[in-house]
Amino acid sequence: MKKYLKLEYIRYALLALLLIFIIILCQGDRISNADIATVTENVLAAVGSDGMNQGNHQMIRRLYGLDPNDYEGISLYYPDTNMGAKEFLIVKMNSTDQYNTVESAMNSRVETQKGIFEGYAPEQYAMVENYELCHEGNYVLLVISEDPQAAVNAFRKSL
Repeated sequence: MKKYLKLEYIRYALLALLLIFIIILCQGDRISNADIATVTENVLAAVGSDGMNQGNHQMIRRLYGLDPNDYEGISLYYPDTNMGAKEFLIVKMNSTDQYNTVESAMNSRVETQKGIFEGYAPEQYAMVENYELCHEGNYVLLVISEDPQAAVNAFRKSL
């Protein structure tokens, strides 16, 4: 009887370890093969293009300090005037190892924008304060808009 009980404990312990292992595997970074143009189009539809310009490689370097050639894909929409804060950046990384660099650049941009709008543009400052940074596998999104959650939802559905 004791031997049977001991075997049951071992069996349940192994089953629990197996379940934990499976959960850990499922939590890993999912690499998406989604086309960055499609992801950008869907996020742009959620954010709206009013008051925004599409950024080129030079603008990405200037605003974020990132070299677009280091990534599989990168897409920037930024305000068309200095009085606007609405923008988004999508980065498709070559490797999830690049995440810390991208996150740091995005956080730096947010802090810069906060400093710019803090004293004189309360609506724009509130928008910057309400930003969303979303990391899904090999994709990262930074969005500053009136409804950043709509952009995050469109981003996640696109992947």
